[in-house]
Amino acid sequence: MEKPDEREVNSGIKVVPCTPADIDTIIQTGRLSYKQHYLHIWKDKGSFYMKKSFSRKTVESEFENPNFRYFLIRRRGKPVGILKLVRDNALAGYSASEALEVEKIYIIREAAGKGTGTKVMEFVKDYARMSGKKVIWLNVMDTSPAQAFYKKAGFEPAFCYTINVLDFPPIKEEYRAMTRMKLRL
Repeated sequence: MEKPDEREVNSGIKVVPCTPADIDTIIQTGRLSYKQHYLHIWKDKGSFYMKKSFSRKTVESEFENPNFRYFLIRRRGKPVGILKLVRDNALAGYSASEALEVEKIYIIREAAGKGTGTKVMEFVKDYARMSGKKVIWLNVMDTSPAQAFYKKAGFEPAFCYTINVLDFPPIKEEYRAMTRMKLRL
């Protein structure tokens, strides 16, 4: 059986576990992808989120938490995205040990729409099964085209909510609606 931590999932696409030596690549690839896809949702052009999610201090501290797992998505050796999983994170009806959260999937524009996300999601499903999980869950903006992608991958809405203005003050009002989606395995 293949290791759940690393796998070539399609011609040239490889999902590779990260080590602290990859922190700069995680930050650079995450920022690039985020800038390409999400700056329009922020009043401050994403500055708040970039500092919160892609500062060296943040990523280093996440490596100290064994519940967080970063992966680089590579196509023909080049980093084209990042994947961040939360290994044990409860969802209503499921204990932490039964649930895997997909916290981030960010793919740069040149690799988007070419099957990369589909192959990464196949990796996530295999990783969850090999880890004995019963459910995978994630949060997605209601306005995001990614919601249709997740539905096609088998996810269904669990519930809807609105991002708290205190947690993310500079996000534009029209982008605060979110859906938590789940996939039962």
